[in-house]
Parts: sequence; structure tokens; C-alpha cells
Amino acid sequence: PEAATRYAALQSGEVDVIDNAQPDTIQSAEDANIGHLDSPRPGASNRLELNSSQAPFDDVLVREAFMRSVDVDGGIEALYFDTAPRSHSLLSSVEPLGYSDESLFTQDVEQANDLLDDAGWTERDDDDVRMKDGERLEIVMPVSTNQSVPAEQSLFEQFQSQASEVGFDMQINLLDLSSWYAALSEHNYDLVSAPYTKVGPSVLRILYHSDSIEPAPSGYFANNAQVDIPELDETLVQAEETTDDDERAELYEQAQQTVLEDHYVLPLYDQQNHFLYSADVQNMGDTSAIAAPEYYNVWLDQ
Repeated sequence: PEAATRYAALQSGEVDVIDNAQPDTIQSAEDANIGHLDSPRPGASNRLELNSSQAPFDDVLVREAFMRSVDVDGGIEALYFDTAPRSHSLLSSVEPLGYSDESLFTQDVEQANDLLDDAGWTERDDDDVRMKDGERLEIVMPVSTNQSVPAEQSLFEQFQSQASEVGFDMQINLLDLSSWYAALSEHNYDLVSAPYTKVGPSVLRILYHSDSIEPAPSGYFANNAQVDIPELDETLVQAEETTDDDERAELYEQAQQTVLEDHYVLPLYDQQNHFLYSADVQNMGDTSAIAAPEYYNVWLDQ
């Protein structure tokens, strides 16, 4: 309802620019010849990070099984109306040192079932949820309603349904922002989507170096996947310190391969950053380092 109201205001001329436009609104606006600025944020992509510090995602087989159980491409295609191309990278598409490997994330339900069998989750309860040593295969996902748009929440619900087919009980908890932060600081999560904007690939050190597992006094920590690999730490430090561009690119690629191939993170798409503007708005397009529109050269044709 809020998105529809804002779009109606744009059509009527009550406002000239709206930000954070939703996928269906973007499609409608483009059909109506309203301007659309697609400006993905730099730094990290939007992604699901799996908490490897506790069961069940402390087992790489279970992490991969979850990723093989869900159809990310189909969900994005159905819900985003071609406004959010699929990512297979830890980094935004605007980051030149991003590394991708699509083969790591293709849906394969048979393989997901085999992986869970190999991990020892072979029993089923009356709800068809897998069990191991008397424990159910439950995974908890807190979702910030302040940061996650309706289309994304629907995507997570599709994952919930698809993961249940192989025996996961995925519980989605919709929370306000403060409650969401509290859930993370208390480690009351198994997977989470947490956007992070920073220019350049050094965002990888913030997100995946083991130092970022240690919480700040506020309780915040950036390494939500709880990746703790000394060799990765060393690679990330070397990548920041080297002055050789080729070495830097190689080190960041190695770091991304480690995180992706061990299935700590499921990339989804860029951090969405869309702006719609009326026909009266001219010269819209210049953006800041963090992809916010620059209005110094924008004018209204009236």
C-alpha cells in the first residue's frame, strides 16, 4: 500500500523522485515511461550467510544441502520482474574484483537429499522433518522488516517451502530492526541476510575475517557466517596491504573462493537501490561513491 501511494504521487506530479522503489512499481513505471535510475550499492551483494558456529550449519554438508535445495533463480525471476539480476558473488556487480562460480549454487534436490543423508540426518519425524540423534533439522532466520522489502520476504518464504521438501524446518521470524540486531547479537539465528555497503573489496575483511566475530560493546559483529579460518585471515590481510594490483586481485579471488566453495554464503543479488523520477526531472544519473543520487546538476523542466 505504501509503495502504491508513493507511485501514485509520482504519477500525479505531487513528488518528482521516489527512492527504494519496489520491483512491481519499477515495472509499472517503465511501462508508463517514467525514468528509472538503477544504482546498485558497492561493497557486498545481498546474500544469505549461514551461521557456521553452531549446529546444523557447522557441517559443510548441511550448508551445501540447504543451498542445493532452493531455487534462487526461479524466485528472483518470479518476484523481481527483471529488476534484480542474480548474483553468484560475495561482492556487488559494481566491484571489479568480484569472483563468481554459478556451479556452486544450482538447485539439485537429489543432491541435497544425498548430502543430508551423508551428514547423518537420515530419520524423519511425523512432520517429515529430518532428525539426527533425536534433534530436528531446524534453522531459524530472523528478518528485518525495516531492511527487507516484501519481494525479498516472499523470496525467503519460497526458500522455506523448498527447503522443507528435503527435510529442513526453516522458521522465519519477522522482526523490527532493534529486535533483529538483538537476535544476531544473542546468536539466535542460523541464517541471515545482512546488507553491508562499503566501497571496494576490502569489505571482505570486515565480513569474513575472524576478528569480526568478536562483538563490539553494542553487541554488533559483521562476520555473521562466523567464518574462522586462519589462512583466510592471512589472505585478507595480505590483500589489503599489498601495493601490487595483480597480487591484490589474486588474493581477493582466493579469499572469495574459500568462502563460496565452503558454502558459508548464498549470494542473491546486488543491494537494490532504485530511484524513479518524473519526466520533468532532467540530468538524473550521477551518483555518489555509495550509489546515492547526486542532485547538484539535476533540474526541473517546467
